[in-house]
Amino acid sequence: MPSEAERRIADRWGVTLDELDLDGQPGGIGEHLEANPDLGGLLVLVPQEDGHLEVYAATRPHLAEPRRELLAQWIEEKIDRFSEHGPEPDGWQQRKSDGGWQLWARMVWMPPL
Repeated sequence: MPSEAERRIADRWGVTLDELDLDGQPGGIGEHLEANPDLGGLLVLVPQEDGHLEVYAATRPHLAEPRRELLAQWIEEKIDRFSEHGPEPDGWQQRKSDGGWQLWARMVWMPPL
C-alpha cells in the first residue's frame, strides 16, 4: 500500500516508486548498491523543452516501508527544490546519456543533537 508521500508524488508528478532492476540496468548499478548499502534510491529529472520535468524515481530492492516513506518525502522535497533553484543546491550530477540530472538518496541515521 503506497504511503501518503507516495500518493502525493503520484498525484503531483505522476511518479511511482519502482524497485531498481539490478539485472536490467546498465552501468553496474547492482555493484554500486552493494558497495554503498546506505543508498536507498535514485531520482532522475530530465528537463523538457516545454519547461516540464520528466521524472523517474526508484528504490533499492526490498526497501523497508518506513524507509520507503522517507524516500518518497525526500523525492518530493528534491523535485520542489530543483523546480525552484535548479541542480546547484543539492549537488545533482548531470547525465551524459540524456542531459538529465540524477541524485542518489543516502539513508543515514543521524544521532539527535
